[in-house]
Amino acid sequence: PTARYYQQVVIINYSDIATPTINTESVGETCNHNVSFTLKAGKEGFRFSLSENGSAVSGTFEKSVNDYWYPTFKHIVNFALAGADESTKCALESLSKGKFVVAIQIGDIIEVYGVEQGLSAGDFTYDPQGNAGFIPLTLESLENGLEYHVPLNYKSAEADSEIEDFDANFKTAV
Repeated sequence: PTARYYQQVVIINYSDIATPTINTESVGETCNHNVSFTLKAGKEGFRFSLSENGSAVSGTFEKSVNDYWYPTFKHIVNFALAGADESTKCALESLSKGKFVVAIQIGDIIEVYGVEQGLSAGDFTYDPQGNAGFIPLTLESLENGLEYHVPLNYKSAEADSEIEDFDANFKTAV
């Protein structure tokens, strides 16, 4: 059976990540493809949640090659916001002006998008009366900021604490 994305994302300001450690070393039959990170003191991610019956949250990537024929990857995360209140508009403006890393839970795995170069908001239309009040959003790699790895799985500093770190918006990740 195929796991599906939980309908929530944790968005982290790219500049709030203090120490990312990427491990893509493969030895024999062991393949590592993960990232560990801590956030700067007092920082945490921002959670956006939707109904678990929905399918607005998704993460994908596209492979291409750069001018040196090295593979690069465009990370893409889709989700939605809803509302016409000030907090929604503040979130939309902040997402429009920032650079982010996004974590999504799929089954018991936390996928991390944009940890190397960050993700930026794609173009969107604010129409609180359309789409049942939802504003579809995409955070994606910029063409001049593609990633060198596919999305990585989050590895907590504490054994088997990945879900707990995600649930805490990575505030206590060490």
